[in-house]
Amino acid sequence: MELEKKLAEFYKTEAAMIFSSAYAANCGIIAPLVDKDTYIISDELNHNSIIMAIRFAGVPRDRKKIYAHCDMDKLRKCIDESVGNGKRLIIVTDGVFSMRGDYAPLHEIACLAEEYYPKFEEGIMTVVDDSHGIGAYGKTGRGTVEVTQEDRIDIITATLGKGLGVDGGFIVSNEKVIEYLRETSPLYVYSNPIGSGVASAALKALEILDSHEGLKLLERLRENTEYFRKGINQIGFKTIEGIHPIVPILIGDSIKAKQMVSDLYQRGIYVVALTYPVVPRGQDTIRVQILASHTRHDLDYALRSFREAGKKKDILE
Repeated sequence: MELEKKLAEFYKTEAAMIFSSAYAANCGIIAPLVDKDTYIISDELNHNSIIMAIRFAGVPRDRKKIYAHCDMDKLRKCIDESVGNGKRLIIVTDGVFSMRGDYAPLHEIACLAEEYYPKFEEGIMTVVDDSHGIGAYGKTGRGTVEVTQEDRIDIITATLGKGLGVDGGFIVSNEKVIEYLRETSPLYVYSNPIGSGVASAALKALEILDSHEGLKLLERLRENTEYFRKGINQIGFKTIEGIHPIVPILIGDSIKAKQMVSDLYQRGIYVVALTYPVVPRGQDTIRVQILASHTRHDLDYALRSFREAGKKKDILE
């Protein structure tokens, strides 16, 4: 398939395969990679699709561990505790964490995997869901692997539905892994593929992304993100520091977060409230997503609206 070939070339990997969605991709690849001798370690803030993929795979409680978010000391401890308890280890993480806009330290994760690889009979495999990375992150839009300059990740999963703007999901890896998953992934074998029109649109999106025009769009996206992040902090809102166009604004109160989202919607601004149980209690957040197409006027209007709505809801003084 032409799109699979283009995705593999884009990531400089040997092969790719397309799923109906990134959710299906995650749920469709973990189970075939897991057997009774597999141990799996996952970041505590991984996307729901990864959590469900591990459950779908039927990994028993004593063969899986969750480490504190992006805490490499905790990850090392989890790996240490898994040595001798399985022939194969899988470390799985989001690239960019969709609720926070921060990213996994892939270089450190890859180094740990390389260090401990000899201690597992069948080695260690790293899996990264970079759905919020492709098309929006990195100088050329290649996501977290580009930002962290890490090329040792074994499997990358991602969506076609965010940075590329169409339906579907995919994975890229070496040819041996892809061939194996084509035969064993139930959500690939027994599910409909994306349509030819969607595939053509994805190819065009990749063509634009991988062009001079794409580089200009990415640069504008970075400028817009920096401008908005600086402005929202100056107003007095608390955010999670970062450079990703997902900007989480910390509210800490579910009612105020929902009311503020409603107020902003009336002003023509669409943002999303993330409240319990999507996020832990007291960590209620408004998620803003910046676009390359936003003008400076758009951003200034949004900042004024946030300030006015924040004061109205007694979030700002």
